[in-house]
Formats: sequence, structure tokens, C-alpha cells
Amino acid sequence: MGESGLNNERDIINRFQELKQELNTLASKYNDVENQAQEHESVIKTLIPLEGSRKCFRLIGGVLVERTVAEVLPAVKNNNEQIRMVSAALEKQVRAKEKELIAFQEEYKIRVKVSRTCLEGSMQTVGQAFMLVMLTYRAKETKMKRLIRHLPAKRKKVVLGSWSQNSRNKDSAADACLNQST
Repeated sequence: MGESGLNNERDIINRFQELKQELNTLASKYNDVENQAQEHESVIKTLIPLEGSRKCFRLIGGVLVERTVAEVLPAVKNNNEQIRMVSAALEKQVRAKEKELIAFQEEYKIRVKVSRTCLEGSMQTVGQAFMLVMLTYRAKETKMKRLIRHLPAKRKKVVLGSWSQNSRNKDSAADACLNQST
């Protein structure tokens, strides 16, 4: 049943933690690349209306170089295209790792529980708990974001608790929590 070498509970938990860490690393890289692409697009939008002969400066390998808009704009567009290709490849890797993690969870019947201290902790911890819940219930992403965004801290605990405990009817649990908050 499953991957070779995963004979006891500790091995299964360690492998699950490794998969989660790999997914977090890939997602972090993907976010960094997306931020770079957005920065490049902002530069492109800024440079397009300018004259081609106008001076501009470009950072190349940590050195600020004086060029013209006509020289810089094609290079920035080319870099942006390359960054977008890398971004698309990373997105595929993230999706594949999510599928692998979900398959592993289902194979070993792993349930992620969100502890009370996690919910009462920092926003980063709540964000991590929210990510774990979303990985498990990917189809309900929009509804969970709407619930989490608009609820006060006490109600967030109720929403996440109801969401993770009511595994048979996710819609009614989310709808009940949404109705309580309005």
C-alpha cells in the first residue's frame, strides 16, 4: 500500500511533511517569478509612451548602465517573455506537486487538523492553516476566501473548525458559517 519504505506512521508523516515543504518551496519560487514578471510589465508600460531616443537606465548584473529607451525596451520585453515561460513551467510543477500531495493524503487517509493555537496565532499561521484547508478542498477556494476575508477573528475560528469537521457536506458548513456572519 503506497510508496516503498513507508512502513510505519512516522515515515508516512515525514514523507507528508517533505511533500508539503516541497510544495511550499515551489509556490514561493512561483510567486517570486510572478513578481518579477509584474515588475517587468510595469517597466514596459512606463517605457512604451516614451521617445526612443530618451535616456534611461538599466540595472545589468548589479551595474547601472545608461541606454536609450529604444535599446532597453526590446530587451525588457524579451526578458519578460522568458520570465513568463519560467512562470508557466513553475505553475505546472506546483499543480503536479499539489496533485501528488493530495494523492498521498488520500492514499494514507491523512487529515490535516487545524489546532486552536494555530487559529489564535499570527496571521501567517492562519494563512498557512488556510492554505492547508484549501489544498484539501480546492474546489471551494473562492467560497473560503470570501468567508475568511470578511469575518472577524472569532468567526474565522468557527468557519475553519466547521469546514474541517464537516467532511460530508462542505457546502452546508460553509453556507451556515456565511449566514451566521451576516
